[in-house]
Amino acid sequence: MNTQRFINGYAFSAEVNGRSQLGGNSITSNGEVTTARLNVHGIFISAAAMTNGANNTVINTGSIQTASTGDGVRLFTTARGVSNEITNSGSIITAATVAEIRL
Repeated sequence: MNTQRFINGYAFSAEVNGRSQLGGNSITSNGEVTTARLNVHGIFISAAAMTNGANNTVINTGSIQTASTGDGVRLFTTARGVSNEITNSGSIITAATVAEIRL
């Protein structure tokens, strides 16, 4: 997926931009994700409203490359007692000022 023209976006996302944010997401990427503009993350899950039992999983076996201010993988949650897991066996390359993986 090439999102080099997006600003403030995501190649793959779950529960962002006003969606439920209750968790229970699973995203697997085994291809190529390339972003180039401001605030464009490769994979982003925002499960800030989850309270119990709604696990989130991100698996990357492909390649993610971001530029500017986008994280490779971002999984944001404030819940306790649930499983939030990021597994990376692929490659993630980001600009020097952002995180490859942010949990």
